[in-house]
Amino acid sequence: MRTTSSLAKTLLLLTTSYVSACAHSPGGGGPPAITASGEGKASGTPDQALITVAAITEGKDAESTAAQSARMEAQIIAAAKSVVGSQGSVKTSSYSLNPVYDYNENKQTLRGYQVRNAITVEMFNTKAVGALIDATVKAGASEISSISFGVRDNATLRQQAIAAASQAALREAAAAAAAVGLRLGKVRTIAVGSTSGGPVPMPMQKFSRAMDSAQVATPVEAGTVDVTASVSVEAQLEKP
Repeated sequence: MRTTSSLAKTLLLLTTSYVSACAHSPGGGGPPAITASGEGKASGTPDQALITVAAITEGKDAESTAAQSARMEAQIIAAAKSVVGSQGSVKTSSYSLNPVYDYNENKQTLRGYQVRNAITVEMFNTKAVGALIDATVKAGASEISSISFGVRDNATLRQQAIAAASQAALREAAAAAAAVGLRLGKVRTIAVGSTSGGPVPMPMQKFSRAMDSAQVATPVEAGTVDVTASVSVEAQLEKP
């Protein structure tokens, strides 16, 4: 007949196999093991900014509208380069020329054409983002469609996030083991899951040149960039 102590021991091992961290016995004959996951995060100061600036031009015909857009875009590019200097780059990111129609009583009438010409500015002096916005709006930009900040070399932040995730996973495993009267033993496997930490976007708006020309310098705060990671660990379970 099975003793009370033996029954309690059997129930303990069965409970261990069903904890949230998925305890199991490899091969069916070794000591029980537990698997747990953890999340980690590391934060850093941005050293890179990406800004998309666009000019929207409308005219009666496609040729004159495109020519007007080209002149305005040349001014905007020159203004951007004057702020960025050697600490970044300026490139065309999109260009579109489309007809514009008026609709009246289910009739479609061609009103003219619209050109949207956008550039993306990469700059490594994040403190000058506000100055870039002001300079390009003054030069003719009517839309600042996006700003994002990032860290060019985020390997160190990624390693810190992975280390934090590993420690979190071990704490989860230890808590589950302690709940059933066991403790962690040797770590068997470690698996690094997904990591993330790209540029951080900021919500932007369209600008009116007439309205913004009288404003003071545009304030832009870069904040911090976060890199996250997930890690899964498997450790052996032992009696205390």
